Amino acid sequence: AAAARYTQIKLAKKTNEIINQYKYLTTRDDEGAYDPLWMDVPLGLTTSIIGIAVGYKTTMLPRKMIDIQNFLAGKIDKVKPHFEGFGGSIKQYKDLEKAWLISAKIKIVGGNRIEIREFPPIMKYTSVLKKLDNLFTEFEGNIRILNNSDKRVIIDVIYRGKDAKEWKLVQEKIKKAFSIVVTEAPVFIKDGQVLVYNSVEEYLKDYKWQKKRLAYRNTEWERNFLQRELDFNIAKEQFIKFILLKKRTVNEIDIFLKPFNP
Repeated sequence: AAAARYTQIKLAKKTNEIINQYKYLTTRDDEGAYDPLWMDVPLGLTTSIIGIAVGYKTTMLPRKMIDIQNFLAGKIDKVKPHFEGFGGSIKQYKDLEKAWLISAKIKIVGGNRIEIREFPPIMKYTSVLKKLDNLFTEFEGNIRILNNSDKRVIIDVIYRGKDAKEWKLVQEKIKKAFSIVVTEAPVFIKDGQVLVYNSVEEYLKDYKWQKKRLAYRNTEWERNFLQRELDFNIAKEQFIKFILLKKRTVNEIDIFLKPFNP
C-alpha cells in the first residue's frame, strides 16, 4: 500500500473553496472517481503538467490562479507561466507562441563577481552542478566558484582574470547555462477524447464552454431543488390546514399522508 505521504494532502483554503463550491453536482463512477469534478476554474493549470497519456506527451508550465480567472472573465488575453515565489524571469522565446525562456536570478556585482540566488524550478540541481563544472573547466584558472547552497541557492562566480572580453563571455555563458527553454504541448482528455491545443489560451477559450455547461447544470439542479422545496411546503400547508380544521384520528391522518409516502 502507498504511504500516507502519497495519499494525503492539505488543500489551500482558496483551492478547497473552488472544489467544494459545486460539490452537490459531483457524482462518482463505479470505480469511485469523480466524473466529472465540477469547477469554474481549471485548477490543474496552476501546477506543472509533464507526462504521457494515450501516447501523447503533455508539457505545461503552471499559471497564476488570478490570471486564469481574469482570462476566463475576459479581462486579459494572455496567461504567462508563473512559479510561486520564483524571482527569475520568464519570457516568450523568439516570439514562439508555445516556447518560454526561464532564466535564473543573476546579479553582476562590481567588475568580477556574479551572484546566482535562484535558478528555474524545473532545472535539476544535478544539472546545475554539471554546468558549473563545465564552466570551471572552460575558464580554468580564471574563475572561482563558491557554492554555499543549502535550502536556498547561494552560488557566487568570481572572475580572477584581467581580460574584459573574457569577463563578458563568462557573464554570457553563465546566463545561458542557467536558463532553460520549455516548449509547451497542451494535450487534454475530455469526455474520452484526446484534444491537442495550440496554446493554453486556446484551451481556456474552450473551457469557457465548460463554464456554460456548469452554469446550465447548476441552474438545472437549483430548479429541481427548489421544486422539491416548493412541493414540500405546499404539502406542509395542506397538512396544517387539515389538522386545524377539526380534531383528527390517527386513521384519518394516515389516510391523508398516504399519497405523500415515498
